[in-house]
Amino acid sequence: MAGLAYVLSCKRLFCSEPDDSESEKLRMWIQRSLLWTCFILIWVIPFNSRDLYGYIDIGVLQLDYGKNPYLDVISSIPNWQTNPMLHEHWADSPKPYGFLFNGLCWLLAYWAQHSFIACFLIFKTLNSLALFAASQCFFYLARYYSLDKPLTRLFIVACNPLILLQTVAIGHNDILLSVLILAAFWALTLKHNNSITSMLFLTASLWIKYVSGVFFPGWVVLFWIQKSWRNLFLGCGSAIALTLLLGLFPTNNFLNFYHGMTQTIGISQFSVHSFCYRTVYYLAHWLSHWFPSLNTWIDPFASVLKQLLLAVSSALILWLWLGFYQFSKTEPKPSEKMLSKKYLETGTLSLIILIMIASSVFHSWYITLFFPLVFLIESRPRLLTFVWLLSLFHLLSFTALQNIHILNVLLLTVVPLAWAWRRPIERPLIENF
Repeated sequence: MAGLAYVLSCKRLFCSEPDDSESEKLRMWIQRSLLWTCFILIWVIPFNSRDLYGYIDIGVLQLDYGKNPYLDVISSIPNWQTNPMLHEHWADSPKPYGFLFNGLCWLLAYWAQHSFIACFLIFKTLNSLALFAASQCFFYLARYYSLDKPLTRLFIVACNPLILLQTVAIGHNDILLSVLILAAFWALTLKHNNSITSMLFLTASLWIKYVSGVFFPGWVVLFWIQKSWRNLFLGCGSAIALTLLLGLFPTNNFLNFYHGMTQTIGISQFSVHSFCYRTVYYLAHWLSHWFPSLNTWIDPFASVLKQLLLAVSSALILWLWLGFYQFSKTEPKPSEKMLSKKYLETGTLSLIILIMIASSVFHSWYITLFFPLVFLIESRPRLLTFVWLLSLFHLLSFTALQNIHILNVLLLTVVPLAWAWRRPIERPLIENF
């Protein structure tokens, strides 16, 4: 029902977006509706994922036991089942998150004062505030980039039922990453110290989840193109300073970071291998009627397919960033706004490709990462349609149609790669969406 109301409201708002005199009232209505919806969803028990309990475990593990979330696991604590703050979710695995998120979990657990309900509500409140801040940054950037129908775009992003459920009701931390990336692009619009501020936001997002690292090459290229050596130096210096500062946290030394990165890379490689193995297994099973010996070649073929996927995705991301650099050379005197828009587009496409390859199953909370970024891209309306439909498919998977997300297998392999290589259209309009 929420999804149907959302779709109909998108259509109605698109057809009759008000003029400037009424747009401010409508924007305030959207923001107030977002806050009230978040207030309701804060009290919902997570039903699709239990990652929120894992976040609480990270804080309690550090605060109460002085353990290292990169090295120590919940199950190694004697009688851990008797502690009401700890849960069995990921109890046997180290936590593959960044320095900043670990410290944030420690701080929220400290504020909760050994109360699970308080910690639960604090985490959800933090996500609600992050979603509200992300919507504010999104609307500011939509107007800064002079995008058509900014209020429609705001409604599409802020009122998407899937994002509301995954961010507030279920409590995934992807919105923290998303709001920091949006804040980094907001900082690029500042007249003073934009390099330092934007790099600090990007570095903070990196230490939530490492996937935002795909934006760093573009940031360097952006200031390299402008030949702003001072800003380039100050930005890189601020990133190193923030990293060293976060590394001073008791459980965040760099040896522990190495173990955390190893854990994250191991999980990603296992996901890619699982996807390749299942693909080759089902294909071999289907062809075994004619070629019985294929079953003995499943593992070698899966390994080759895995290396091929990693090579293709790396080459595609490199091609995107080379295209960004080439754009700056071919475009006569590109403005800062134009370069920022191209940087956003290239980074978002790289992020989508990285998520597609790094996960064998495309979970619905990944959409929270790039959904707001995609709707700031003006030149690829087909990508807008793809991501919007993807969110609706995953929303239906919460209902009795639990397996409808199987459609994403086709969407996530053939369609995005074709769109990534496709030349942008000449007259980008949200009407195509």
